[in-house]
Amino acid sequence: MRDPRSPPYHVNLVQGLRYFQVSSILPLYRHAQEPSPPRSIPICFHEVPMLKRPGRKAAPAEIVAYRQACNKHPTSQSALQKIKAIRTEFDLAGAGQKTLLFALDGSFCNSVFLGQELDRVEMLCRCRKEASLSLHEPEGSRRFYALETFTPDSVRQDESRAWQQAEVYHSSAWRAVRFKELSALHWRQGSKRRTLRLLIIAPTAYRNHKAGRIFYRQPAYL
Repeated sequence: MRDPRSPPYHVNLVQGLRYFQVSSILPLYRHAQEPSPPRSIPICFHEVPMLKRPGRKAAPAEIVAYRQACNKHPTSQSALQKIKAIRTEFDLAGAGQKTLLFALDGSFCNSVFLGQELDRVEMLCRCRKEASLSLHEPEGSRRFYALETFTPDSVRQDESRAWQQAEVYHSSAWRAVRFKELSALHWRQGSKRRTLRLLIIAPTAYRNHKAGRIFYRQPAYL
């Protein structure tokens, strides 16, 4: 990464450390007497170092071993173990009846997190708009996945699927958000035969100031 202490005429690079950080969101807006915006309390800060890439003079066997190790997603495996540990800590604290919802970045939308189902743990990940999705074949068919595939972006552009609306607390106020929902689908490369649900958030309009022009954010695929 770039060294912030670099002189303006020359950029110096420093080695960065990668961490897996988890925060618990407190819904303080639900307080009946004194509602306030939600607050995030950090509960996990764990280092997940990346694999060292072989140099230019490395032997072919070292390069093959490095690629095989990368295919196992070691950073994702380490983060998944921390999520399981957090589930155990919540059970010991008396929250065994509650389901934990982890909102993760797009880098965690892979087979490590979505390929297996955890007990009382739900995951919400950003996915790519061109991911190849499919539905399940009806009962009685020998095929598990349907032949027809589609992408999250095609679902957003499908006019036959109506937009729904929900009230979401955002920026100290309840605001209307449009979304589309598609359940009981599969992602072969990421979730194998596990059933997933797709949420598409419509582009949200905003202004930089009251008299400014209207801009639109990019749609979100979850």
